[in-house]
Amino acid sequence: RELALTKGGLLKGKLRQRAWLRLVGIQQDEADDSSVRVKLDRCEYQIRRLERKVDKSKSKVRNKVASKAADKAALDNMRKLESKERDLIRRDVGRSVIFRFRVSGDLSTVDNSSMSNESDNTPSGQSSKGESNSVAPVYASDLLAQVLESVISSPLNPGKDGKIHYYQGLHDIAAVILHNMDYDTQKSTQIMRRICQSHLRDALRENFGNVSWLLSILLMPLVEKIDANVHYALAVCDMDLSNLCLPWMITWFTHDIHNHAVAVRLIDAFIAGHPMLPFYVSVAILTHPVLKREILSVGESEDTGMMFITIKALTKSIVSDETVEGDSNVTAQEIIEDAISIMHRVPPRSLLTLAGADTADRKVVLEKAA
Repeated sequence: RELALTKGGLLKGKLRQRAWLRLVGIQQDEADDSSVRVKLDRCEYQIRRLERKVDKSKSKVRNKVASKAADKAALDNMRKLESKERDLIRRDVGRSVIFRFRVSGDLSTVDNSSMSNESDNTPSGQSSKGESNSVAPVYASDLLAQVLESVISSPLNPGKDGKIHYYQGLHDIAAVILHNMDYDTQKSTQIMRRICQSHLRDALRENFGNVSWLLSILLMPLVEKIDANVHYALAVCDMDLSNLCLPWMITWFTHDIHNHAVAVRLIDAFIAGHPMLPFYVSVAILTHPVLKREILSVGESEDTGMMFITIKALTKSIVSDETVEGDSNVTAQEIIEDAISIMHRVPPRSLLTLAGADTADRKVVLEKAA
């Protein structure tokens, strides 16, 4: 856990494949996954695809023979409810960050020897033939869909009637995990299930009410406490940080950060850290000495649109820990360390004191937001 929060994180793909399982509380015997099991998983996935086609055909037949309009409506609603999330997953996996790894370059700065069966003496990011190990398999989208469908079919709380509600952006987290787990669907599914039951729990409910409340109430007061100048620049631009930072929170920044080394470095920290760490990372990005310059500059013009664009682009300025240090470079480790420092300064249990008793009522905030 300490290694995941220090410079470079877990460093290698092989270490991540072992450490991520342990960090989410899965023992090695639980995650035992032979090549035979992988093949079985793929066969089971193909079987489920065929079963869905058969069910769809049966559903059409049932609709045709339904004698009452009420029965037909009930069948339609049931079919839509069951297929809506799967259809959304199918559309999302094609746009996933996983396909960016087919373009060489993103993984060249990190050791991904686990992505190949070649010798450990192979240069980082390359196979023994000199080819990049950043290439995703042609069936990557099917494997990603398999992982996500398995995850949403699990209860939010084991043993309780709590359903996981898929949302757009979850596929980006799953894609980075699947890629680093060497496309092992069983282990990737186990990790995602544990994360969904803990760190991403609130985001996977019927709506983002809990996450929106957190951002609406606590983000600006914390920014003000850490850097009053940044808070003023945001305030004069009438910036709604809750809507802007919500995608950061629910995707663990993987949708906005296209540099794999940075994305996987943050996931190291988020899996090992407190569930509130992404919230503190958001504040660390907004108040970082280098990144905040753009915010302060735009604040002088009081241009809300430009401020929105500026903040959205901040994550693109974050580089991997291996990048040579310079005045204009902001490494992922700097952001993580700043976030942890802010968390120590204002721990999660003290956050509500920043908002004040008159504004900390969740019901009032949600009514105002509506």
